[in-house]
Amino acid sequence: MVQYFLVLLEKGAVPFCHYSNPYYYSAARPSFIPAKILREVVRYARENGLFVNFLYGRNRPPRAQERIIDSIAHVKMVPLSLLEVYPDAVLVLDAADRDSFAHIPQSDGRTIILRAERTDLFRLAADIEALKGRFKRLNVHLTGVERFTEQDIDRYEAQLQIVARTLQKRYTAGDEIEINALTDRMLLTQMNNCEAGVKHLTIAPTGNAYICPAFY
Repeated sequence: MVQYFLVLLEKGAVPFCHYSNPYYYSAARPSFIPAKILREVVRYARENGLFVNFLYGRNRPPRAQERIIDSIAHVKMVPLSLLEVYPDAVLVLDAADRDSFAHIPQSDGRTIILRAERTDLFRLAADIEALKGRFKRLNVHLTGVERFTEQDIDRYEAQLQIVARTLQKRYTAGDEIEINALTDRMLLTQMNNCEAGVKHLTIAPTGNAYICPAFY
């Protein structure tokens, strides 16, 4: 049963999972979801008790859309360029943004999503360490996994072992953070899949519904 919507506020919304979105990297002027469509999506969600996650692009939406967004309980998911505007949002990072990690404000409550390509695997543990003190929960998503070799998988495992040893020390010191690739496995008692198309649907800027943003 669908429990929430993931609403793309523009075609160039930041990719937050394993899929890619070339429009996010485009320099073209953003085309935001029309206020009329957004209003209908929010109305439907409210009347049916659905939660809403709003996925932002590099640019702040118009004021009319922001008023509609703020009329319902929601979560914002934003790229680094909008963190100062929405400091309480879920922050979506590419590992390639690592030179900017030091400028992210400290936080013991933030959720960060870190997307890493196969070329980032050799320093994944260092990237996670660079985010120390800036999150409560870190979700690591690997992109381009269809191109991974056995060597890439071995490298990923070795990096997770480094992170696990660091995490153990931080737990001993009383720092209770979460890193999905490790801590979720400690707590799960059954299979926990994406549930796209089952528990959540994606609403595109056109108003059409998709199983997930990758299908749009």
